[in-house]
Amino acid sequence: MEHIETSSVTPTPLFEELDVNKLSNECQQLLQTLPREKCWDGCYLYLYHGFWFRPQALQGILLFQKHFQAEEDDVFIITVPKSGTTWLKALTFAITNRKDYPLPQSPLLTSNPHQLVYIPRPRFLSTHLPC
Repeated sequence: MEHIETSSVTPTPLFEELDVNKLSNECQQLLQTLPREKCWDGCYLYLYHGFWFRPQALQGILLFQKHFQAEEDDVFIITVPKSGTTWLKALTFAITNRKDYPLPQSPLLTSNPHQLVYIPRPRFLSTHLPC
């Protein structure tokens, strides 16, 4: 059996090390004001509006809050991960488009629900992030 020198083996991190300088100034300033806890992998999680986030996710949330423009007919599909989001997208599409497609011609019979959420109106927006 081959012997491996363990002192020279470097564990591969599960998540990329955070370079705080890659975050926006707004995000960096916000992180300084938020409660934080060390996660099981050594990275920090920050408490923002009652939920714990990694800094990279928080950066995306801030950008979304700043730039997203909701439209009157938007449909939001908000689920926890691995809870049947694709199935829910298919149901949402079927309900909102049932008058346009008779059952034998339903795009759901030939397309993946992920492809159908890109139809211009109404917009189906899915996320695992809390509102």
